[in-house]
Amino acid sequence: MHSHPYLEVLHILDGTAEAWVEGGDTVTLRKGDTIALPPDVPHSFRVVGDQALRLLGTHVSPKR
Repeated sequence: MHSHPYLEVLHILDGTAEAWVEGGDTVTLRKGDTIALPPDVPHSFRVVGDQALRLLGTHVSPKR
């Protein structure tokens, strides 16, 4: 589990993953799904299944 001081947006291009955000349920993400992870909120992310996971991750930060 980790957190960032900025918004992180993940868009699944291929494969399946599970994401968990503190205070919420585990969410299964599949090709075409998008999740926004709020700043400073602990979260985790893992690949599910045998297929390779490809995603586009955007970090929304004025410093990056």
